Amino acid sequence: MKRIGVLMILIAMIFVYGCGEKSTSVQETGLDLRFANCFIFAVWVEIDGNYQGTFSSERSGFIPLKAGSHTLYARSNMELADTGEYYCWTTDFTVSKNKITTVLLDCEGHTCIDTTITSTSAR
Repeated sequence: MKRIGVLMILIAMIFVYGCGEKSTSVQETGLDLRFANCFIFAVWVEIDGNYQGTFSSERSGFIPLKAGSHTLYARSNMELADTGEYYCWTTDFTVSKNKITTVLLDCEGHTCIDTTITSTSAR
């Protein structure tokens, strides 16, 4: 019975005082890429001229980046109704250390005739 009593006291002390360990977390640094007013399609993304991958216009995507100023170029992999036009964006943004910068790419009014990013440059 003494053991159970001691165990109960220890459990109560942990609840009252906590474990005493301080935990720290490391905040990611990078870009949260989001889309608005878009159909669902894939988007090829370059940052500072380096291919970052293919992202979906359907959901946000995280790209880890170093803090500093960057230039984003993105283009849909989908041609708009055989017009030779695509959705495309170019924007400058800044990422702060231990912060996530959100960039919203809106499909309305962002069409271009451009083939800078092709499936062959997608590594």
